[in-house]
Amino acid sequence: MNTFKRAIKSIIRKPVKMLILLVMVVILGSVMAGAITIRNAIDNTVVNLRRNLPPLVVVEPDFDYIYEWITNPDGSGWLEVKDVDPERINITTEHLYALAELPYVYELYISSRTVFQNTDLVQQTFSAGGMVWGGADWEYTAYGSSTPNILYFREGVLEIVSGRLPTTEELRGEKDITPIVVPFTVAQLNELHVGSTLDMYQIIGGCLPQGNYCTIGFESFTEEYAFVRKAYEFEIVGIFDWVHRETPSQNAEADLSLQRTLLQTMFIPTHMVEEMAQFRGEQQILHAIEMGWYEFAQEGEFFSLWTPSIFVLNDPMYLDNFRVAASEILPDLVVVSDLSNTFASVSTSMESLQNLAIQILIFSLFATVLILGLIILLFLYDRRHEIGIYLALGEKRLKVVFQIVSEVVIIAFVGIILSLLVGFVMSEQVTHAMLRHELIQGGSGLQDGWRSHGSSLEAMGFGRQMSHDEMLEIFDISLNAETVVLFFVIGLGTVVVSTVFPVIYIVRMNPKKILMQGKIE
Repeated sequence: MNTFKRAIKSIIRKPVKMLILLVMVVILGSVMAGAITIRNAIDNTVVNLRRNLPPLVVVEPDFDYIYEWITNPDGSGWLEVKDVDPERINITTEHLYALAELPYVYELYISSRTVFQNTDLVQQTFSAGGMVWGGADWEYTAYGSSTPNILYFREGVLEIVSGRLPTTEELRGEKDITPIVVPFTVAQLNELHVGSTLDMYQIIGGCLPQGNYCTIGFESFTEEYAFVRKAYEFEIVGIFDWVHRETPSQNAEADLSLQRTLLQTMFIPTHMVEEMAQFRGEQQILHAIEMGWYEFAQEGEFFSLWTPSIFVLNDPMYLDNFRVAASEILPDLVVVSDLSNTFASVSTSMESLQNLAIQILIFSLFATVLILGLIILLFLYDRRHEIGIYLALGEKRLKVVFQIVSEVVIIAFVGIILSLLVGFVMSEQVTHAMLRHELIQGGSGLQDGWRSHGSSLEAMGFGRQMSHDEMLEIFDISLNAETVVLFFVIGLGTVVVSTVFPVIYIVRMNPKKILMQGKIE
């Protein structure tokens, strides 16, 4: 009879002992399987979260280094600003174009923006989480575009609820109309609709005499007191709304800021933005001269046009590659900012779970080796006469070792299959409960201090805090072939290691003394 068949018969002949071994393998293996499954699930979830992010990044000075929020013992705080060399934070067009040539970049999206006003429009009131803002925002952001492929709409931040986006011909001034797309809230408050004519103005606020002093207020922008007030006529071709206007996040301050950012924006042709920005800059200089602000007038520059640059990656998974490549191009205090803060509230929780899973895995490995090793040693002690007979009859020690290892591995293989199923179900229930508890205890995970809205992209409206339920839905605890193979390798490897010490006893056995004295030397 060959050694393997003898191992099978030995298992059948001792069902109680083998059942005890099987139960111990299932118990210890379930703990091990749960730890491996949780660790693998966290890795999968991080990938899923990354894939769900918009593939957008910006490059900006390292504000966390430059500005540090200092918290006092009484809970109050103040902002400390570090003095840095401008060359360490200066981002040039050469930097931007060099980054745009990287293979990870789909496009460099540059938009032109300025401000314009209309004091005749009914002003919006924004509210979020009990916070309210409104009644004084007669200034709007003019967002310029030369194509209908506007990033806000392409990425699903905004949606057209009436009308359409402007055509390329309209945006390039090749049609008789100058198109504008306005927020739903503005249209509703002012009874505007698609086809309505809307006048927007470039206004430099004038002086409101108050004794010997000059003050600035709402009336400064009216026709009577304004330093200059130039009208631009537009035709409304579309009305948009913020997709998440009715689904607030857990940060009321950030929601309020986003409402003011997105619902105070209107989309017009780029050439109109540039024309208005140039006019505004010129008039600001003239106004400074009139007011006696000669220092500002001599500088000859006023903040009237800005062009934020956003890199659209080919795939969100290229972020790390892009960040490494960008670090070799950009100054040392310029960083790549993305939308990872969107799942900041779950990252800490998952890190805690991953550390716990690793600790449990290490503990279960040591426990398995120790407990199975002792059980196998006890079983071998009971079988010492059987083993002594094999050796006395001339059976090679290696074959005896192979028989014992085969018995253990066969039982362990069955136990590992069962423990994989038990561990998977157990880890799925426990992990969801622990993750939900961590999310609730950890809050929203938003940053404290001077940048409560998160990254620059979030401040522009491209990111949104995920709810706890959304994060739990993305949490992927499914089994895959790699996880199963890994578990079998670790499980069987641990079982084999558990037999090392008992095998040492077998190698050192003296069959004559075993048969005569019934003890292991």
